[in-house]
Amino acid sequence: MLHRDPLPAEPPVHPWYTEPVPAPVWPELAERPARAEAPFAAEFAASVPHVLDLQNLFATRGRCSGAIATCGPTTCAGRPRAASE
Repeated sequence: MLHRDPLPAEPPVHPWYTEPVPAPVWPELAERPARAEAPFAAEFAASVPHVLDLQNLFATRGRCSGAIATCGPTTCAGRPRAASE
């Protein structure tokens, strides 16, 4: 079973894949598309509170204690994930 056989991620794994974005960083992230006049800027900014809610929900579940593995190509090739997922 391909999807049940985790492939260890190549170290070092960039924190983008494993660490949450700190809440104080999100306002700046939401302003960048607006400054670039991206058509999705308003929707992105409106989604930030929901993203923070999800991030907080996952944070209350505890950090991943398993090894980090690379996702299969059907989920997102090269994207590390917890080996227990």
